[in-house]
Amino acid sequence: MLQFHFYDGRVVSYACSDIREMQKRDAGHIELSVYGMEKYRLTIKGRNLNELFDLLQLGRIKSMTELGPRTFDYPEESPAIDSITIETLTGPSQF
Repeated sequence: MLQFHFYDGRVVSYACSDIREMQKRDAGHIELSVYGMEKYRLTIKGRNLNELFDLLQLGRIKSMTELGPRTFDYPEESPAIDSITIETLTGPSQF
């Protein structure tokens, strides 16, 4: 399972086998297409996410934590997830 921990305390999990596509637009934007009981697009925004993308492709990530708006004193050069958005897709497959 791949877990997403949100800054407000929520935790959402998806089976790793349900991930159908991964896209990296740049070092601060990753999109995952999940196709399970529903179709979802997960958008991960932050900074320095190149290594996270590589580890996701290898199946070496078990969880991700959203830092949220109240995170202070986090080094600029360190990888950071600022927001995770989950969008439910409907209609024909968009993957």
